[in-house]
Amino acid sequence: MKKVVFIILCALLFANSIFAERRIVEFWNLMGEKKYDEVENFLGDWEQEDKKDAELYVAYFNFYLQKATQNQMYFEAELPPDCKSYMKGQNENGEEGYMCFITKYDDEMSNKAFEYIDKGISYNPKRLDMYFGKAHFYYLRKDYKKQCELVIYHHQRWWLEM
Repeated sequence: MKKVVFIILCALLFANSIFAERRIVEFWNLMGEKKYDEVENFLGDWEQEDKKDAELYVAYFNFYLQKATQNQMYFEAELPPDCKSYMKGQNENGEEGYMCFITKYDDEMSNKAFEYIDKGISYNPKRLDMYFGKAHFYYLRKDYKKQCELVIYHHQRWWLEM
């Protein structure tokens, strides 16, 4: 009898793990196909099924990070100071200049990304990948002060829990 109960419990845990893995794979497949409306519906359904799933909030964070990212390409006669990735070339008129690639982040979508990762962290405070993702996004946005505050706060918190 004990063996049967043990086998059933193991099967349930294994099935739950496979189901969670299937959802994150489906999320990335939809993201790869750029089906953002379907992704939004998929995330809403996922949230209805398992509101505290850590992977759900990582997925939401990545979804809004993708929506926040704005890649822009410029052709300028002079190299812009904030351009780290460029190529020297000529435009269609034969004028020499610099083709520059700049990434900016939409504030509204960025705030949604931070909102969801914070919600995920509140449900799963020991998921370090969430803190690292949040710190990395601060870095990408060049918000170094908030990045440092996050790292220092969690380092101190971790140290006190030892």
